[in-house]
Amino acid sequence: MVKRPRDCTMCRECVRLEGWADRVQLNRVADHFIFTVESTGIMPPEQIVRESFGVLKKKAVDFYGLASAGDLVDGGDLEMDVGGGL
Repeated sequence: MVKRPRDCTMCRECVRLEGWADRVQLNRVADHFIFTVESTGIMPPEQIVRESFGVLKKKAVDFYGLASAGDLVDGGDLEMDVGGGL
């Protein structure tokens, strides 16, 4: 186990030298994601995350609506207005 897993960038330097690939095994947790939120102080990070999830959800719902409405054009691309916020 890595002493500080958040510091590991998965650069693979620990297995590049001869013999270390047999001693070190690199794995990731498939459903685990660490991200950092920085704030200038105007909004607390918790609020930034909540609002960003709301924006992401709206975009996903809008995209799903376009796809399920059959608005696909030749080549499988969605026909959408670039200024529409998607």
